[in-house]
Amino acid sequence: ESLNVIGQTWMRDTTLDANLLSQIGGVIDLRQHRFGIVAQETGYYIDVKAQMSAVSSIHGDTAARDAYFRTTGHLASAMEHGVLEQMQANSPAVSTVKLLQLNNAAGNKAFLVTSANYAAIKPQLANYSTQDLNDFQTSVTSGNTLILPENGTIPLQVWSGKGYIDFNMGGTSRHVGMIIAGGYNGGYAGNLGNISVSSLDNILKLNLRPDAITPKTSSLDPVDMATGFWMYGNTDLTLSGGAGGLSLKRSYNSGNNNMNDSLGYGWSHNYRLYVEPHSSTPFGLGQRQPVDAAALIVATVAT
Repeated sequence: ESLNVIGQTWMRDTTLDANLLSQIGGVIDLRQHRFGIVAQETGYYIDVKAQMSAVSSIHGDTAARDAYFRTTGHLASAMEHGVLEQMQANSPAVSTVKLLQLNNAAGNKAFLVTSANYAAIKPQLANYSTQDLNDFQTSVTSGNTLILPENGTIPLQVWSGKGYIDFNMGGTSRHVGMIIAGGYNGGYAGNLGNISVSSLDNILKLNLRPDAITPKTSSLDPVDMATGFWMYGNTDLTLSGGAGGLSLKRSYNSGNNNMNDSLGYGWSHNYRLYVEPHSSTPFGLGQRQPVDAAALIVATVAT
């Protein structure tokens, strides 16, 4: 079920992305089918090989149609490593887009390869197998275009391998293939091992402390009779006036004795407010407010 949730989340995120970009580009994207796998082997991965859609421009603008088709492919690839990283805490993952980013960060080149220039570029490619090089030749001979990192063995944690784009925008059968090592069209965990069910579970539900969800029945000590925690509370300062005045209240809960706050272990107060950063694809796609999608729209135009 955990693997299914990851797959369904990717489907939701990419659908939201396609809906937004189709409105911006003035295109209609009729999805015929979308089939993929989220599985656990030596590591967990998402692999979406079979997607078919019919894309047409509302205004007959073939350039806008093709731009939409390419861009959604790039962002869907980014979401393949993105959904794994979002739903598995502190666990980097790879995708074609992520590997191209790592290649660039290492100062290596990326080549736009066609049948016209493959012979010149081939000697500059490193760490690809003979079979890889033969496959590239076959692909460009068939009229496809490749985006190839200079390095065919890009590491991330214990994972290491190639990642490249194989696409063709000509004719009626356009395709974009986001390929990574192992024959996958998707994303793979950077560390080998099983998926963390508890990490996913924490995302899908409110992760409240036991004392926050257990009914409290205090004794005169005062002790919470349900949990056995010793509790104390006091109002130290009160200022009247204004909109209800101000007050400083301290509280202690022995169940929080491993939490060191500004007042010490187990202590808290009514001004203990904080924020934590969390990524959210729906927010990034403007589901909360339109301005949230500004970064993605700029990235889309640049792509």
